[in-house]
Amino acid sequence: MASEYEIEIGDLALSPEVPFEVFIAKKKVQKDASVFATNPVPVSMDINGSIFELVLNVFQNQTEYSLEIAEEAFSGTLTLVLRITPVVEDAQQPSDSLYNCRYLRNISASESYYESTKNILTSLEEMMGENYQKMLDDVVRPPSPSRSPVRKNTKPGGKTPGKTPSKSPYKRSFSGLSFDQGGLVEIPCNEEIFMDRVSGKDSHSLMLVVAGLLARRRLLKVSDDEDIVLKGIIDNNAKACQVMKEAFEETKAQIASEKEDIQKKIQAIKDIIAGLENRLGDDKEKNKELEAEKNKISGEVKECLANIEILKSVNVDDAEQILENVMKVRAEGEKAEQQRKELQDEFMEYMAKFRSEMAEKDREVSRKQDQLNKAIAEFNQKDVQLTHLVQDNAKLQTQVLDNTSKLVVKISQHDRVKLLNDLVTKDTQAVGNLKEKLQEILSKFEEIKKATSASISDIQYSKESLDRTQEEVKAAINSKNQEHEELVKNITLVSENLHEIRSLYDKTSQIEQHFTNLQKRLLFSYENKEHAVREMKYLSDLILHLTSCYTAAHRSYNKSTALLDQKNCEVITIHKALEELKKKYPVYFPIKEDPLDMALGNYLNQRELGLAVPFIREGGGVYIFGTRKILVNYERGKLTVKVGGGFLPIEEFIHAYSDIEVEKFVTKCQELSPKTKKFLGKWVGGFVDNNLENAKKMKEMLVQAAEDHKYSVSYGVKNNERTPSPQRKSRTSFS
Repeated sequence: MASEYEIEIGDLALSPEVPFEVFIAKKKVQKDASVFATNPVPVSMDINGSIFELVLNVFQNQTEYSLEIAEEAFSGTLTLVLRITPVVEDAQQPSDSLYNCRYLRNISASESYYESTKNILTSLEEMMGENYQKMLDDVVRPPSPSRSPVRKNTKPGGKTPGKTPSKSPYKRSFSGLSFDQGGLVEIPCNEEIFMDRVSGKDSHSLMLVVAGLLARRRLLKVSDDEDIVLKGIIDNNAKACQVMKEAFEETKAQIASEKEDIQKKIQAIKDIIAGLENRLGDDKEKNKELEAEKNKISGEVKECLANIEILKSVNVDDAEQILENVMKVRAEGEKAEQQRKELQDEFMEYMAKFRSEMAEKDREVSRKQDQLNKAIAEFNQKDVQLTHLVQDNAKLQTQVLDNTSKLVVKISQHDRVKLLNDLVTKDTQAVGNLKEKLQEILSKFEEIKKATSASISDIQYSKESLDRTQEEVKAAINSKNQEHEELVKNITLVSENLHEIRSLYDKTSQIEQHFTNLQKRLLFSYENKEHAVREMKYLSDLILHLTSCYTAAHRSYNKSTALLDQKNCEVITIHKALEELKKKYPVYFPIKEDPLDMALGNYLNQRELGLAVPFIREGGGVYIFGTRKILVNYERGKLTVKVGGGFLPIEEFIHAYSDIEVEKFVTKCQELSPKTKKFLGKWVGGFVDNNLENAKKMKEMLVQAAEDHKYSVSYGVKNNERTPSPQRKSRTSFS
């Protein structure tokens, strides 16, 4: 039965017309959009920022729906044109899937059910104490022939119902596995597999499980006074179904995780093998490198041994002679170095003396030059003075002439002659004096000139002598430099010889040290080789061990896969057999006198899917469906159910209201009381012999009872032999 629908939006219209948005199942929808939702469908509308929450009940054959909105913010009608397509729940996986194995699901449910029942009874044992053993005794005690297995509260004047024959058509109606004594053992999976798993425990565990099963998954209603018991039974039935679902999911997840773990382990083993192979290859390459290095070291050792032999073959006397020659050359070099130092000291002394003499001569030349400069300055000064005197004389002559011209008139001729003679005499005397002074100046100038010439000649001579001395000193320095260069060459040659001898000695020492290191490396390489050989041997053993483990695991995996395929085939066969049994034994027995009831029975018996809520006939087309009293109509070969003001086909009615009724019923369910569990436990005691201690025989008895159809068929009855009582309701069930 589909509880989820695919809704395709054909058209959306709002009256009055205003901007709006529609959300179905919290998803915004538009025209030609589709969305998945469950019935009833939640619808939300956004109109001008105001949100309106609505609920829409959809039907498969109805396409147009109208929703009224009557709020303060907005009032109008939303019209929707929808296409409803049911989505089938619990789609089965392919038959070749690993998880589509009913056998594994039954085993998982059996183990889970066994553990949960055992935990419940253990807690019950802790709570009841000594009374717990008495309850077990009551469970396995066979029932009295004169006593009904169920204490039924009846109304005054009623009779206690007694046992009915095994094949009697008058049996109580149950939903699930039932038997004619009034008890009910509902096994959560295939009963043969379940009993086989439980019988592997001890007989005490078998009794505990059977006793616990009596308190689980019940759907029983004998009279109106047992409504509370019926609610508890249905609640337990739903809880058991949920437990089975959870067990299946856990088993599915566990198998998936185990498969992933196995694959991871196989991959890890493969990675380890690949790593070991790579490491083995690396070790082989290292061995090759070690062999090459060993050969190289062996060649170097041979060369070192050859050099040592060559050194040993040299004559000792020749070596001593070479050493004496080297010492002599070294002594000559030291002597030449000493002479060079002495010559360098003499040269430095001579250069200091020469520099001092040159400085003295320079000072003398500068002194003579100063004297000459002073004489020239004095001469220039005297020349200036003479020029001034001449000029003064010319001025005096002009004055004399002026004065003479002025006195010509006043003085007589005689006086003029006398005056002229005096003037001439004075002029002559003045000229004589000037000549004498000029002669003195000229004589002094000549003396200064001679002294200056002599000084210059002396300076030139001294300079020439200094030049000659400097050339001699340079020649001596060049000769000394040549001797020094020869000495340096000799010293360099001696140093080179000493360096060669020292390098030869160092090379010999290095060869010996290298030979020692090569011996150590050879020993270390040999130890590494032995260690690598041992490690390779260990790795090869480990690879063999891992390969064997992997092969064993692979074989076990193939064996498990083959066994799983075999069991899948068996499960498919069992499933087909169960489907045939389901078709053979109908789920609803109608009253032949009522054609409507016959039509309803034919429809329910031919329907492929079972009923979650049974139909209970009251009469005259009136039936009870869960909490609803419905009117069924049969016209033109079609069954319809009146709902509200119209009629719906019966299939759509079942689809629309089954889930709602189941939810209502589950919310009102209560747990069974311990007294009811005790009564139910007594019912199964009639099928187990108290004297039997073999769990296998107990299993065979229960399986035989199941094969006799004590737990398989359920239908409504009416007992005409009983005293009149209020009208009872027939029961229907599903399998």
